[in-house]
Amino acid sequence: MNDGWIVCNSAACELGEFDQRGKLLRRLALDSWARGLAVGDEFLFVGQSASRTEEGAHGDAAAIVVVDRDSWRIEEHVPVPCREIYDLVLAPGELLEGFRTRLQYEPFAGRRGRPGGPVRRSRDQPPHRLWATGDPLPAEACRITIEATAPHSLAAGTVI
Repeated sequence: MNDGWIVCNSAACELGEFDQRGKLLRRLALDSWARGLAVGDEFLFVGQSASRTEEGAHGDAAAIVVVDRDSWRIEEHVPVPCREIYDLVLAPGELLEGFRTRLQYEPFAGRRGRPGGPVRRSRDQPPHRLWATGDPLPAEACRITIEATAPHSLAAGTVI
């Protein structure tokens, strides 16, 4: 896959690869609704939600299907303890390690059964979040600094 598209076609329960002009190059049949796609160096990770009306080949739960990018063969089918997947994201290893470490000390510390909910260490400390959210960042967290050394003059058409 170089310059085309990979599309989760939920209604047809398939993954499709298209060239830039929209011509279907290949398709891969899945067991149920294709929902969410993450692209790695060697594999595609496709979210697969359980059918809302009938039981699929892999039961009544969602799954992540691992697809070899070259052969488009399913390498693994990983069950997920829920019915539906909305999206998939590849996370860096450091984030996963931090999550694992956190769960060792406060497993499922949330309120009302929510894993990693707000937790107070003491009355004087405000709660902090343990789960990833779509909450907007505060303005002070949205600043960057760029330092560069650039020549005082350049010839027209020069790329630096």
